[in-house]
Amino acid sequence: MLFNLFLIVFLLLSGYLMIKSAQLERRVRARAAESNEDQPSRLQSYVSSAQTVLAEWRDQLLPTPPDEIDPTTFSAWAINTLDADVETLAWMQSLSAEQMATVTEFVDEFCESMGFSLAWLVNGSLAPDTELNQVLTDIVTRYMDVCSMTFDAREEITAFREGLEQQS
Repeated sequence: MLFNLFLIVFLLLSGYLMIKSAQLERRVRARAAESNEDQPSRLQSYVSSAQTVLAEWRDQLLPTPPDEIDPTTFSAWAINTLDADVETLAWMQSLSAEQMATVTEFVDEFCESMGFSLAWLVNGSLAPDTELNQVLTDIVTRYMDVCSMTFDAREEITAFREGLEQQS
C-alpha cells in the first residue's frame, strides 16, 4: 500500500517536473531567439541535466519488463504455473528448444495482440494473487491448450491442405 502511494506521488511529481521543464525550455528558447544567442545558456544546461536525472530516476524506479521472453524461462513458468491439461503439459515438456522458442514467440505475439504482455506474467510484474493475473494466466493456459491440440493435428491438417492444393 505504501509503495503504491509512493509510486503515485512519484508519477505525479515526475509529470509535474516534466511539464515545468518543458515550459522552462520554451522560455529559454524564446529568449535565446530574441537575443540571437548561438551558445546554450546556463539555464538550458540545467534543464538538460534535470531532464537526464529525472529520466534516470524513472528508469530505476519503474523498470519496464524486457520485450523478449526467454523460451527456457517461459517453459519453466508455464509448466509450473499453468493449469493446463495433462496432454498440454506433456506436449510442452516434449518440445525441443527450437520448438519452445517458436511457441514462446507465438504466445508472446498472441498476448500482445490481446493488449497485454506475456512478460507481466512470466517476470512477475503482476502480483500473483490478483484477479487480473489469474485471468491473464487462464487466457495463456487456454491458448497453450489450443497450440497443443493444433500440434497434435498437424499431420491431418497438412494432408488436408495438400489435398486442397492438388484439387486446384
